[in-house]
Amino acid sequence: MQNGEQTRRRVSIRRKVGSQASRQLMLNLGDSMALAQNDTQSHRGKVLDGSFFEDMTVLEANQSSRVEKAYNSIKERNFDAEDVWSIDQSIFKPPEKEKALLLYKELVYTMKYQLGKRDQSGDSLSDGEIFGYGKQVFGISASEHKTIYDEVSKLKPPECYLNLKVIGAAGLDPKDANGFSDPYCMISVIDIGEGDVKDKSKKKKKVLRDFEKEEDIKLTKIKLKTLHPEWNQHFKFVVNDVKNQVLRVDIWDKDDNTVVWDSNNAITAIKGVKGAGRFLREMYQSARSPDSFLDDFMGLVEIPLKSLPEEGLDSWFQLEPQSEKKKANGKLHLKMSLSAKVSSKSTSIAHAVNKDFGNNSTLTSDQIYDEFLNYFVRYDCQRNIDFEPGKYWDGAIMDKAEIVLKQYCVQHEVSKLQQIVVQWKVYSYLCQKTLLSYKKLIDLLLIYSEESCLDELSEKENEDFLISLETFCNHGEHLLSKYRYIFSAGNPDKILQLTQLLMCLDKIHKLPVYANKFPHKQLSKRVADEIEKSTTEWFFLTEAFYQSVSQTPLDELKKLVQLTNTIIADLKIGASDYKPVFQIVEIDYNAVVFNKIELLLSEIVETCALKSEGELIAKGSQEFGTAMFELFIAVRHLHSFKKSIPQENTRKGGLDSYCDWFKKGVIKWLDIATLKAEQRIEKAVLIDEVRVIDSMVKHSTSAVDVTCCLGQICIFWKNLEWPDVSGAYMFLSQISGIIGKCAMDYAEMIFQKLKVKGFYDNEGQFDVTDQLCIMMNNMAHVLEFLNYVPEALEYEKVVKAMVIIHGEDRLEQLQATLKNIILCAQEDMDNKLEQIIKQVGRRVKESFSGYVNKIIYQHKIEVSQTCENYFSTGSRSSS
Repeated sequence: MQNGEQTRRRVSIRRKVGSQASRQLMLNLGDSMALAQNDTQSHRGKVLDGSFFEDMTVLEANQSSRVEKAYNSIKERNFDAEDVWSIDQSIFKPPEKEKALLLYKELVYTMKYQLGKRDQSGDSLSDGEIFGYGKQVFGISASEHKTIYDEVSKLKPPECYLNLKVIGAAGLDPKDANGFSDPYCMISVIDIGEGDVKDKSKKKKKVLRDFEKEEDIKLTKIKLKTLHPEWNQHFKFVVNDVKNQVLRVDIWDKDDNTVVWDSNNAITAIKGVKGAGRFLREMYQSARSPDSFLDDFMGLVEIPLKSLPEEGLDSWFQLEPQSEKKKANGKLHLKMSLSAKVSSKSTSIAHAVNKDFGNNSTLTSDQIYDEFLNYFVRYDCQRNIDFEPGKYWDGAIMDKAEIVLKQYCVQHEVSKLQQIVVQWKVYSYLCQKTLLSYKKLIDLLLIYSEESCLDELSEKENEDFLISLETFCNHGEHLLSKYRYIFSAGNPDKILQLTQLLMCLDKIHKLPVYANKFPHKQLSKRVADEIEKSTTEWFFLTEAFYQSVSQTPLDELKKLVQLTNTIIADLKIGASDYKPVFQIVEIDYNAVVFNKIELLLSEIVETCALKSEGELIAKGSQEFGTAMFELFIAVRHLHSFKKSIPQENTRKGGLDSYCDWFKKGVIKWLDIATLKAEQRIEKAVLIDEVRVIDSMVKHSTSAVDVTCCLGQICIFWKNLEWPDVSGAYMFLSQISGIIGKCAMDYAEMIFQKLKVKGFYDNEGQFDVTDQLCIMMNNMAHVLEFLNYVPEALEYEKVVKAMVIIHGEDRLEQLQATLKNIILCAQEDMDNKLEQIIKQVGRRVKESFSGYVNKIIYQHKIEVSQTCENYFSTGSRSSS
């Protein structure tokens, strides 16, 4: 009696604890990596069947590892990649001797007759240093320099001019009774000190009306009733001595009684007092007459011409009074610059007629500026290459070159707009031959946009500029067709250059002058075409890398897996490095590249997948099946990239039907998996070993082997992520059937093992042994596992997806179909376990009855007394 009770308690407790262990196992099933990395279980799998199921569960983890490896490989290779083009050394060839001498002579003449004040950066440079730089650029010897300098010294100096724009004034004093004034300006260039009154007792300045000698005097229009006049009038004055002359501007309020207005409300230019005409003679005479009413003086401005910067001056100037005892309010806005007119006999370069400067044509000032800039830029670029090889040059030329160029533009009135256009042509050409930062071109385009609003080019200059712009655009497109190699992802310097190139192209296409000339040229379309070309070239090169002449179908399959993973890595790199850059020109980089890759890869994958299906079906090779699923998972990862692209930018077809290409292969693999599972279970039972799970619970290794095997099937299904809903439901039903069948097979093997051991025999000695309890625990362990299969296989997720397609009315049917598969297996195992328990009870009952009868017949006592003795003994022993 004591024996039977203890046996029942042991079975119950072990079954309960076995269920807890099984539940804990299922909690771990969601972590496929943890399961795959279980060394003990991996070793067991290898012993049982060569790790068939373990290998299948780590496919997803291996896929991520392969993509990461390809990603890092591409990044490292790109970062270390050298520039794919070599510098064109021919651009650094010095000019021919005759041309060099002419250019150097022009340089010497320009610097000998400088105009304006240098800025602080160039003020410390001597003419000797500048000549030294010019000699290096043009290859001039010391003797040649002396000869040229002597020639230039004999030439006639250039005629100098002051270009003045009187823009306006502000804050003038009201001189009329109405609270306003009628201001106008009187302007002239005079010698320094000429306007001072020679009276030591007081400091006073003459007004221009007091000048009796004939000097150029010009007048602005008269602006009526204002204290803030705007004139915006241009004047040009001859300058005889820059160092010793000043610009003088007097502002007057016109007396209404002393003038009769003309139709333009203007006073024309006059030349001195004697040539002023009747009106001004009368005005000067009245000015000297004490009885006459004079115009009101409002203030003056004097600006030494030697203080004017080379690039000119645009500024406001405070008005000064005529003497210290008086006051003057207001300020005057002037824009001025110096220029020169060179005599045709001064230098020979402008009228040079030779092969270097064109066919019998006279060079314009901006063309000579072009020549200077060309050689200065190339010289300094070569110096940068020699000093920092492989580094992009920022385009900054030396201060000595800047001084020469500024002086030349000042003396020859090369406008800011003309300078920018010439600079664009020089630098954009250099960009095509050497390593020049595109930022320089961006800056030039920005300045051009500003200056083109203020000035205009000639028709010829405009046409040349457009040709240069289009030439650069064509060059840029060529670079973009090889952007993967020229502007390698993972290399910050090269990505920066790509960014600046696209910004440059974008600004060109947005220039009105370019857009009007080439309205049909859309930048986004041009760039997208080049990305497609580059992607196509890269794809075929990569595909060729993974091919070999004598590869087997299995090799072909494995190489395609590598190719697909490399593509995935490339897309990830592109999404991080290239996508933000190409957004500058409004291009969805991911969409352009993926669409092209999808088109090129889909046909190859479909052909290979269908061929692999045939091989798998024909041979049932585990290695082939593993490789096929590796390809499936890789293609699935690639296709998932499509979800990140806006739907309107994607194309239908391509890889959308990829799951159909693998369907027969999956069906065949499930057949193989069923066979492998049956073989594993059979072998697990054969080599069974006892394992202590808890102090009160013992399992054999077969139970753990079975639940791990079935759990790995669940993990494999989750990793598969079959995209087709109907196909997923079909496979889920099949996988559930495999799990259920394997569980029932295991129960049957345990059942039969007990039968072989005579457990079901009705004769002979019967003992409730540890082995019997372990077998019952094993069955309980696997039975409990089945409770968690619906969760592990995500029944609810698949059923919900099916309901969306087939409607809510199918919900119960869909749920029942899946659950009944597992339910049938559970009922079968329950029945077997119940039979075992009943057999234990029956045999225990028989043993107990025999024991009781034996006591009765031996001791001739009542049954009640025997039972009382038995139970009292049990109580004492248990206590």
